[in-house]
Amino acid sequence: MRAKTIKVGLNKELEGNIFDLGERSSADLMRTTQIKISQYVGSQYGGDIMSELETKKEFVAPPPTYPATATARQPDYENMIRSQQRNTLSRLERQRTRLQAAILEMPIVPPEPAELELEDQLFEVNNEILQVEYERGVPIKVPLNDEEKGEWRIQEKAYGERVQKHTLNQKRLLPSSSANVPNDYRIKCMTTDNGSQSIKDKNPLSYTH
Repeated sequence: MRAKTIKVGLNKELEGNIFDLGERSSADLMRTTQIKISQYVGSQYGGDIMSELETKKEFVAPPPTYPATATARQPDYENMIRSQQRNTLSRLERQRTRLQAAILEMPIVPPEPAELELEDQLFEVNNEILQVEYERGVPIKVPLNDEEKGEWRIQEKAYGERVQKHTLNQKRLLPSSSANVPNDYRIKCMTTDNGSQSIKDKNPLSYTH
């Protein structure tokens, strides 16, 4: 029966959890060490960082969700707005047709003041049609009442604080030379006399199971 390793790292909380590449049990030890690293980092910096170490994927905070009461009103509100847009577009198109017909009935030369006025009206109608056609392609969000606005602000604040905290923790764990590598978390390491390494400045994500 093999004696328990006496090699320890410089981080007291992690004790004998090291990356020791010179032992037959190195693979199991490395897996255990990576788990312990994740748990230790999580206890110091939160579960979001721990999740990144465990999954080896950058954590993305879930965005705030629209209040359920507003979401329930969304279909009826959207149907109303779309109907209004169709009605407005239909009215403008009829108005454009009348203006175009009236302009065609005017003498060709010289242009009468009334014709110039009709052309200006047609210009405005065409612009309004363009505006409505654009708005028909824009997603519709039902307006929030006062209670829902309060709920939404709380969610947005919590989301912003979570993202800010996670970004700060990333910077704390990252060396300055790796500031653009989100998952390159490092824990200091020490090389022992026989070449094994304990965890305390090693990138745990660089090791595979």
